[in-house]
Amino acid sequence: MTCQDPVQELLEAYTLDTLDATERARVERHLQNCEDCQRLVNEYAEIASKLPQALASASGLSLPPEIKTRLLQALAARRSSARTRANPWAWRPRLVNWILAILLTLALAWGFQLRVALAQERALRSEFADLVDQQEIVLEVIDSNKTTKAFLRATASDSTSYGKLFTRSDFPDVVAMAGRLPVPPGGKSYHLWVTQNGQTHLAGTMKVNDKGFGLLVFTANQPGPVYEAAQLNLQPLGSTSPMGTPIISWQASP
Repeated sequence: MTCQDPVQELLEAYTLDTLDATERARVERHLQNCEDCQRLVNEYAEIASKLPQALASASGLSLPPEIKTRLLQALAARRSSARTRANPWAWRPRLVNWILAILLTLALAWGFQLRVALAQERALRSEFADLVDQQEIVLEVIDSNKTTKAFLRATASDSTSYGKLFTRSDFPDVVAMAGRLPVPPGGKSYHLWVTQNGQTHLAGTMKVNDKGFGLLVFTANQPGPVYEAAQLNLQPLGSTSPMGTPIISWQASP
C-alpha cells in the first residue's frame, strides 16, 4: 500500500456506508485515481458482505429490527462527539473494530436467547409428545389470568420431585403436572388425590414418561373447583384410597 492520502482513514466507514454526503463524495473522487485504495475498499466490502451470512449461520432468527436503529444512533453520536475534538479523524481507523465488537456482542446475546428459547421449546415438545390431543386444553387452563396454581412439594427431604395443580375459574378442566418423578415399577402408578369439601377422591392416574415428567388432565364436577389439598401417591393400580406416603403434596392455607 503506497497511498498516504488522509482519505484512507475514511475507507472503512465508506464501505459500511456511514459517511455523510460530503465525505462520501471526497472518497469517491479519490477512488477514481487510486488503485491501492480501490483494492482496499474491495477487501473491506468482501469482509462486510460475509457478516450477515455468519450471523445467519449462528442463529436461525434475525436480530430485532430496533437493534439497527440503536446502532446507527450510537454511531451518529460517536461521530458528532469526535468532530469536536482537536483531531476529528482520530476515531475512524477503529470504526470497523468498534462496530464488529458491538455486532458480536449483540449476536452472542441474541444467540444465547435463541438457544434458551429452543431448549425450552424442545423440553415442552418432549413433555407433551404423548399428549398431543390434550395440548389445547392444557394451554387454555394454564395460560390464563383466571388460572389459580397450587404447588405440590416433595415430602421426602432427599427428593427433588415437584408438581403443580392448575384450576381455572370458568373451566371445569383441571391440569396437574409433575416433574422429576421416579419411573413407576410394574404394577404401580401415580395416583392423584384431591380433597374438596372435606372429601378426598381420586382425580386420576398420572402417566409419566422416561424423563420423569407426568401430566394429568381431568374434569371436575363444576367450573372453577376449589380444593383444600392434593397429593400424588405411588401405589398399586386400581387403588381406591390413598396408600403410603405421598411423593408430593399440597395443603391450602387455613
